[in-house]
Order: sequence, then structure tokens, then C-alpha cells
Amino acid sequence: MNTRRILSACAVILALAGCAIDDKLPQPDKVFRIGTGSYGGVYYPYGVSACRLWNAEAALSTTRCLVQNTAGSVDNIQRLKQGRVEFALVQADVLGREILEQRAAGTPSALRLVMAGPQEALTIVVNRASDIQSGKDLKGKRIAIGPVGSGQRATAQQLFAALNIATSDVSDVPALTSGQQSRMLCTGELDAALFVSAPPSGYVSESTMACGGMLLSLDDATRTALQQANPYLKPMTIGHDVYRGQSNDIQTVGVRALILTTANQPDELVYRFTRQIAGQLETFKRQHQAFRAITPESLVEAPDNLPRHPGAERFLREARLLR
Repeated sequence: MNTRRILSACAVILALAGCAIDDKLPQPDKVFRIGTGSYGGVYYPYGVSACRLWNAEAALSTTRCLVQNTAGSVDNIQRLKQGRVEFALVQADVLGREILEQRAAGTPSALRLVMAGPQEALTIVVNRASDIQSGKDLKGKRIAIGPVGSGQRATAQQLFAALNIATSDVSDVPALTSGQQSRMLCTGELDAALFVSAPPSGYVSESTMACGGMLLSLDDATRTALQQANPYLKPMTIGHDVYRGQSNDIQTVGVRALILTTANQPDELVYRFTRQIAGQLETFKRQHQAFRAITPESLVEAPDNLPRHPGAERFLREARLLR
């Protein structure tokens, strides 16, 4: 069976579940792609859930939605700009830096907002044997801060700045995937790992359940410094009952995930994509625990520096979610 037939079969057979693809392979006709993240994070199940709702209406359209696992937010922005995906999930703070850089270069952004996704938490998991009691104890430790191209790595670097810790003050292994980070915490090869993901995160759950990893709270001064340096970061609490073995609520900061597209995407495609999620929000929220906190109000949150795609705006106004 040739590549085109394999991909076509993937789109049909897994119509209700979404399907990951490699964008280096030839693509079948009438397909659009969602750039997500690694398999154990929240972006990937978000893309799968969105594709499931879209592909459930297969009788109404021959267009198929396919999920693409990626390195994360930074990688997703590049894929959008290069036309390698039609939609993507991106951290709001990563988007903000991208827009500032483009403005400084005198280049208008082709990115457009569709809607907001879940609120993600900066989650620090430490090995119990590491003797890390506070953020400042991260200095000199073996820490995984996320793969190059990921939003979590960008946010982790902001955390170090708020703690006055230089990147050279920690032993970082940037090539690790999130799954590898969890496993190396369990083996004692890492003292801590930093994740940015809407709770509950599969990787954080793995770290706490498999080997008793502990979540680290950030003190008031660190959270304030992070928010002053990055207006996209907001105070966030991870309840003590979200991850096994945690006896106290965890105080941290969070950032909103955004679903983006580009200005050249057809209005009708973006309109229908928005309708499949925003128009079936309660159904969508049942697909994953991390989506339960999404509300009609949070769905239409928007950064000040990025226009909304006209197709998305049309549906959100029709649904009276936007005034």
C-alpha cells in the first residue's frame, strides 16, 4: 500500500479518534492538520478531541482533520508560518514574544487567534531524595526544563530569571522528551523536571505515581517576579487531590493555551472548526479531565496584540459568546 493510501486509510478508519502524521510525508487531499505537542501532554489529546468531533461529521464533508505531534509552542509557531499545519496550540506568553519580535523587525504577523484553550500550570516535580524545598534550591541541581522548541523550556527560563539563577547554574539536558524526564526522575538521574501543562498531566502523574515525585510550590516573591516580567502568567493553584501523594495545594503560575491559525486560512474552514469545539463545548470538555475548567468566558479570552480570524469571530458572535 503506498503512502497516500495509508494516510487516506488513517483518515477514514480513525475518523473518530484523530490520527498523527508525519508532515515530511506526502499529504492526502482535503486534509487539515493541528499542531499539538508530545503524546503525554495536554495539547495532543486536545487535538485528538477536536479531530474526533470534526471527523464525526464525515458524512457532511470529505475534509479530514489530522493530529500532528510536535515539540510544542515554539515549534508550532514555526509550522504555522511555514504552512506545515493549519491550526496549532501555543502558550500565550510564547505568542506574545513572537509578536514583539515581529514588530521589532517591522514584519506584520500572519498569525490569527481562533479561541482560547485550557489554562496550563508551571509544574515543578522534584525527586524526594534531592532535598529541594524551595525554588532557590534548584540552583546546582540536575534539571530537565523541556525540549528545545517547547513552550515549557521558554517558561522555565523565565522562572530561572525570577529566581536569579543562571542557566549555567543548573545541569540541564535539553534533548530529553517529557516522557524521558519522568523516567529519569524515577531513576534518580534527575533532581527535578519542569512541565507546563493543564492539570492533570500524564507526565506529572507518571512522576508522582511511579516513584513518589513531589510537586514544588513557588513562594509569593517568585510568583510576583514572574508576573511582573510576563503579564501572560497568572496565579494558579493545583489542588492537593489532583496528583497522588500531594498533601497540600500547590501555588504556582499558569498561562493560557491558545488555538491559532493564519490569516490565509479560508473563513469557512475556521468557522466550522470553531463551531465543532465552541458549539459543542460540554461534549468537548468530557474528552479529558484537563478540559473541564474551560468555560464559555475563558474560551473567548484574547491577547490584545493578535486579531481573531474572521471565521472564528463569526461563529463566536453567532453563538453570542462574543459581544
